[in-house]
Amino acid sequence: MKRLILKSRIGVMSLVVAVSLTGCFEEKVRCNNDEAISLVKELIFDNQENVVFDNVLLMDRKRELKNEPTDNEFVTNMILNGQMDGMGLMAIQIQKGQGDSAIAKKYKLLMGEINSVKIAIQDIVTISKDKEINKVQCQASSNISYSIGTYPFDLIYTVQTTDDEKKLLVNIESFEAQ
Repeated sequence: MKRLILKSRIGVMSLVVAVSLTGCFEEKVRCNNDEAISLVKELIFDNQENVVFDNVLLMDRKRELKNEPTDNEFVTNMILNGQMDGMGLMAIQIQKGQGDSAIAKKYKLLMGEINSVKIAIQDIVTISKDKEINKVQCQASSNISYSIGTYPFDLIYTVQTTDDEKKLLVNIESFEAQ
């Protein structure tokens, strides 16, 4: 069972996968567990179009503004400082459907590369452990690479077993552009 739960402007992604879990909590429910990392990557891959592309397009727009600021310095500074990310993401979503816009062209390019994306998860840190419910909270960095560039993201995710310890639940709580 896979599900995407949108939360604020970024999104929360969850994935439950049946896995064979044997052994104790310490060995299987870890932030850097190969199965957990694989599931985090799968969630990011499955939600490229819904979450990742919009943030990639917004990062590119910010890069462009650094090189060529708009006539309105106040608005440019707000955008570059992340104060208008919510509005920027809404504008990106509208412009994706406009065939002649630069954003629409980049969006089409990304869609063409959706299956060849490279996702790296690194700098994994355990934030908290709850042995009573077999759950860990984790923080990591992610680099997502397309032909047009590599985009860094910070993420917070949890790894938990179901009560019967037959399934592993991975939940991405926060996925934000750096």
